[in-house]
Amino acid sequence: MSEKVKKVIDGIRAVLSFLNGLEEPKPLEVGESLTPEETFPFRAELVEILCEILTHELVYEGLYLLLELNILDYILPEIKAMNGVEQPPEFHPEGDVFRHTALTVHFLENPDCKVAFAALLHDVGKPVTFRIKERIRFDGHNTAAVPLIKRIAARLHLDSETTRLCIYVASEHMRLLDAKKMRSGRLLNLIKNPLFKELLVIWRADILASHGDLDDYLFILNKYQEYCNSQYSPPPLISGNDIILLGYSPGPIFKEILDAVKKAQEKGEVFTRGEALEFISKNFGTRKK
Repeated sequence: MSEKVKKVIDGIRAVLSFLNGLEEPKPLEVGESLTPEETFPFRAELVEILCEILTHELVYEGLYLLLELNILDYILPEIKAMNGVEQPPEFHPEGDVFRHTALTVHFLENPDCKVAFAALLHDVGKPVTFRIKERIRFDGHNTAAVPLIKRIAARLHLDSETTRLCIYVASEHMRLLDAKKMRSGRLLNLIKNPLFKELLVIWRADILASHGDLDDYLFILNKYQEYCNSQYSPPPLISGNDIILLGYSPGPIFKEILDAVKKAQEKGEVFTRGEALEFISKNFGTRKK
């Protein structure tokens, strides 16, 4: 292990130790940021410690320590670049992009490492898209984030699932702002993405880290829950053989009975095979030929 890599890893480990109530870390001075080639042999250890910090209950303090001790300069200069980048106060009363990002990760509820990394990188495109036109703007920061995330993933050798989630969240989180204006089909296509659940979790934290108004989030959460409920199809309680045993001959009545039982099951009116048979007897009778 090179002296530079050793100092960086020791510095990150010292931050984690401090969060756990142990020794106070010291500022890091090792030169230029680490290259993918330098981090490769130690990727697992580096990412493991970062994950522990990002999922720690004191992650907000941890990220500021990584900033103040110069550690971000060597592992995540793209995150360091967020510091001091102001945001429009009408949307972000919390302050600059770095503080917003640290708060976003902080407001996650028991996240795994993938979700924490995606939250950390969701606004990574803001520093390079900052401009003032009537107000502070970050037009296209969701698109600008993609090559930056790929560069970070190469440097830290993030696994493909984490990288995919980070890119998805950074690319798509701004679309949620227009959810109430979307046509139902377009919103459904957004919700159907297998990563949407994680996006929704991060967007909630994103809102809490800024203006705090969860109205749009609750609207989308309700739509997402409706979609999930519509996709749930409990295993059938009965089959055509059960209907035959009740005395029915195969025919159109089979579909009518099976559909009725399915609806009753989905409404929570029947839960077992026995209850389903009782439901048929009550609503359709028995021993019919």
